[in-house]
Amino acid sequence: MADSPGVDVGDITSPRAMHAEMALAASAAGKHAFNEKTLLVALAGAEEKATAARAKGIKTMVAFNNVKTPAAMRAKQVIDRGDAGTLIRFRGWFDPGIFDDPELPTFWRRTPQGNRLGRTWQSRQQHDRGRAISLG
Repeated sequence: MADSPGVDVGDITSPRAMHAEMALAASAAGKHAFNEKTLLVALAGAEEKATAARAKGIKTMVAFNNVKTPAAMRAKQVIDRGDAGTLIRFRGWFDPGIFDDPELPTFWRRTPQGNRLGRTWQSRQQHDRGRAISLG
């Protein structure tokens, strides 16, 4: 799709182990890229993506989609008001329950070949980190 003349922007929603390859292909083709979850697995890859985007004069951004859920927004209100005291630890879990049924098309996330990281929780944990950062 990066080579398609009818595409201006790519929304990269693949497992994060595949983000670098897709993000760099989008940049090389001069396409803007929206990365869901983490930008890339390693900082070096993120810097490479940023450099490639600047060189082509294109925009790129990352979205942590789970920071605007009602539960996360309510937690932020409680923390900001001081109702929770001093926050010293955060534990979260993102599990919409749609990844566990082998009959569903999302089951690829449960296989090492599918998510390329070996475990589903490794693919999901960025949601918890993103939420923790947003709770600040």
